[in-house]
Amino acid sequence: MYKKAKRSNIIVLMLLILIGSFTVQCTKEKADPYSVREISPEFKEYIAFDSSSYWIYKKENVTSEILDTVKIHQVFRDRRFHIDATTNGYYYHALEMFYQSSLTGISKGEIAVGTPYGNSTLNDLYRLYFNNGRYFSILIPKYPFGETQLLGVNEGNYTNVALLNNFLINGKVYSEVYHTNVVDYKNAPDTAFMDFYIAKNHGLVKYTILQPGQNINDSWVLKDFRLIPIE
Repeated sequence: MYKKAKRSNIIVLMLLILIGSFTVQCTKEKADPYSVREISPEFKEYIAFDSSSYWIYKKENVTSEILDTVKIHQVFRDRRFHIDATTNGYYYHALEMFYQSSLTGISKGEIAVGTPYGNSTLNDLYRLYFNNGRYFSILIPKYPFGETQLLGVNEGNYTNVALLNNFLINGKVYSEVYHTNVVDYKNAPDTAFMDFYIAKNHGLVKYTILQPGQNINDSWVLKDFRLIPIE
C-alpha cells in the first residue's frame, strides 16, 4: 500500500512539473511578439534629470525681480504596455519627475516612448503637468517642423517651431534648443497660448504663456540651475 501511494505521489509530481513547464513556455511565447521600447539616450539629454536637480527661473517684463525655483524631489521609473489599432502592442519605459514649485505651478514631468512616426528615431514625448490640473505635451521631436498636430481636447494643438543652434538667455548661450508651441484646444476665454524652449543638457530654459481672457502674459527665463542627468 505504501509503495502504491509513493508511486502515485511521484506521478502527480511529474505531472505538475510538466504542466508548469508548459505554462512557462506558453507565457514566453505569448510575450515574445511584444517589443520593448526604451527612452532614447538623446532624448534623455534634453529633459531627464534626477532628484535634487533644480532650475531657478526669472520672470521677465516686471519692475522688481521675481524668481521661482523648480526642484525635482522624486523620480519614478515605470514599464507600461500600449496597444492601438495599428500595433499588436508593445511595452515601453516611462519616467516621471515630480517637481516642487510655486509661481510657475509646474508639478510633474513625464517622459514616455511613443509610436514610430515616419523615419524619426526620436519617438519619445515629454509631458508637463501643472498644479491646476492641466497638462500638455511640450516636446515631441518626431513631428515635422511647422506641422501642427491636434493631440486631443485635453492637450490641444502642438507644433515644433524650430531647432535653434544658438539661443541667448541672461547672457548665456544654449545650443540645440527645441522651440515648441502649444495652443489650448478649448477656444474659450481661458484659452492658453504657450511657447516652450527646451535645451540639450539643460531642460526647459524659457516658458511663455498668453491668456488674453485671463489677462495673463507671463514669460519665465532660466537664471541658474543645478542638474543631475539620468543615465
